[in-house]
Amino acid sequence: IMSSFDINFKLKNYFPEYLNDRMYKIKDEILTKSCNQAFKILVDTERSKEELEKIYNCQPDKILIQPFSPYFPKIKHLNDEELIKNFENPKIFDQKFIFYPAQFWGHKNHKYIVEALSILNKKYNLKINIVFCGGDKGTLKYIKELAAERSLKDQIFFLKFLSENDICLLYKRCYALVVPTYVARSTLLLYEGFYFKVPVFYSGDVLDKKLEKFVTTFDLKDYNSLALKLNHSLKNELDLKTKIDNAHDYYLKNCSDEKLMENYQEILNEYSFQQSIWKK
Repeated sequence: IMSSFDINFKLKNYFPEYLNDRMYKIKDEILTKSCNQAFKILVDTERSKEELEKIYNCQPDKILIQPFSPYFPKIKHLNDEELIKNFENPKIFDQKFIFYPAQFWGHKNHKYIVEALSILNKKYNLKINIVFCGGDKGTLKYIKELAAERSLKDQIFFLKFLSENDICLLYKRCYALVVPTYVARSTLLLYEGFYFKVPVFYSGDVLDKKLEKFVTTFDLKDYNSLALKLNHSLKNELDLKTKIDNAHDYYLKNCSDEKLMENYQEILNEYSFQQSIWKK
């Protein structure tokens, strides 16, 4: 049984993180072998399934769709006030903020949020902070320089590796999750946002079409697109309630441990039946 998270190294191979020949060949060989020899392949969305069929000529009946199932600590027992007091920078929680927990790869597109916040300030006279967290994979210096150029240093918090509890706290306290990625038909972040009932803003034309109804999409070619939608939502917060509730319901039905085990049991039952042909 194989899990294929995405094949973006084929679809968006101009990003620097996908230009490593050795890494490209390893990923390509693994997927080629899996499509030829794996009993089943798990993918996150219908769109990912279609891409695997098209690009690797994978047999459709080999592929099973299983949305990501995030792991959370026992958040019901967390003391928010205690976590805030011991947080790396407690001032984060003094003002409304949006959240983007993503390592600093080129395809994660942190620049988009910086530019959108600059427009939000100047065009709409509206300020909201952003919390970034994640390791530097090559673009952190550039994003920090850009933030300084746009006079946003006081609105942008750059955090490093965070504990699971701190991540949960940020989800619970943020205004929205913003994901301007150029890749990923879905992400762990998306389902984490669904779980915590956080408004999600996601790249248009990237996300799987069946998931778009649960989020607010924006145009990656137009920084004003996100600024405009954030401005509207901040002034009309109730407009997002239906999407948030529906997204949470989707999570409970499709991303639970029970659903994950059900899908694995289906695979094992099918293989067990096939194996019974030649083995007791």
